[in-house]
Amino acid sequence: MPAAAHLVVSAFSDPDAGDAQTASQWRIRTEAGSYSPPVYDSGEVLSSAVEYDVPAGYLGGGARYFWQARLRDMHSAWSDWSEETAFRTAAAGILAAPQGLRAAPGPLRFG
Repeated sequence: MPAAAHLVVSAFSDPDAGDAQTASQWRIRTEAGSYSPPVYDSGEVLSSAVEYDVPAGYLGGGARYFWQARLRDMHSAWSDWSEETAFRTAAAGILAAPQGLRAAPGPLRFG
């Protein structure tokens, strides 16, 4: 089954030289909703990828959503959540023309 949305964040960057990304987490909310609880939460994804495909079945058609992601380094430190980014699904639930599917233009920051 095809993904409902393809999300991409900025490349991993950590102030600690030599650190590598080991995981990510992705969450989506409706336009009127919040992240407590989100429409979709990937949970911890053990991967160094900065892209994620949201599985089909979580997003409704013709709706506007907002999403955020965060990355984890090899010392289990999580970055802050990325800036919130919006997208809209097509009427059939397939992603419409991309509207800001790239998160913050700069790297995610570790606190």
